[in-house]
Amino acid sequence: MNYYAKIMLFGEYSVLTGTSAVTIPYKKYCANLSFPTVQNVDSAIKKSNSVLKDFYRYLVAKKWDSELTLNFDQFNQDIKLGMYLESSIPQNFGLGSSGALVAAVFNKYALINLVKTNLSQLKKTLAQAESFFHGSSSGIDPLSCLLGEPLLFKNNSITPLKAEMIKESVSHFFLYNTHLKSSTGNFVQQFLNNLSGNKNLSVYKSYCRLIDASTEKLIEGDTEALWQNLSEISGFQFKYFKPMIPEEVRPIWLKGLKSGEYYFKLCGSGGGGYMLLFSLKSVDELTTAAPVVPLLGQ
Repeated sequence: MNYYAKIMLFGEYSVLTGTSAVTIPYKKYCANLSFPTVQNVDSAIKKSNSVLKDFYRYLVAKKWDSELTLNFDQFNQDIKLGMYLESSIPQNFGLGSSGALVAAVFNKYALINLVKTNLSQLKKTLAQAESFFHGSSSGIDPLSCLLGEPLLFKNNSITPLKAEMIKESVSHFFLYNTHLKSSTGNFVQQFLNNLSGNKNLSVYKSYCRLIDASTEKLIEGDTEALWQNLSEISGFQFKYFKPMIPEEVRPIWLKGLKSGEYYFKLCGSGGGGYMLLFSLKSVDELTTAAPVVPLLGQ
């Protein structure tokens, strides 16, 4: 089974404090658990197997807030047989590489049918598991990779979305590759530390309201209102999330803010990897941004 990369259109960082979020699968990249053959045991496979071994130890030692259990004996046996994650998802690029690993492991070794479980509880359990990689996790990435469909996270509920519902809005999103790796854990912890007692808390709350409004406009297909929201989100992130924006990207980001031709926003934790760009123009009409690729037509 393939576990596709995911893209969070809205909710990066703010979802940790309770805002809504929207994710979609990005089927250009995927991952699945595999076993090596005599011909293909290389250093990358050995490294992946080692990560699975460490993840197994973490899961066994973890105290869970859930009755969801895994077949740890089988998981351990498969690791000893050299099992690894065969993945085309770039690591540290904001596309859910660790989420895909968690999803693959839980779907293969869970003792119950995960799709039939309560999604909110499943998200919480997956968050505990993915914290092995990032120190803190919302659980959104592994759940999105597990289900492989557009999802709306709102008011502690999780709603699958039909692709047709958001096709019009998503057609205006593009991916920009910074060609830089990022460390999610460092930025998430920095965000949480800065938020605690931050004098800009009231400003941040207004940003959260903007994120919630944007998810609604995305689903409604109201691109005009979404366009206005994106300009504000882009400006806010440029001012308050600047450490998450690589220096090489800042001039291009700022150029979009000034020209109004396009707007950048973070894709995942930022710091590198992919960035999202929103424009009412087609990819061929964009002249002032670096090369980008559309999300649709994956």
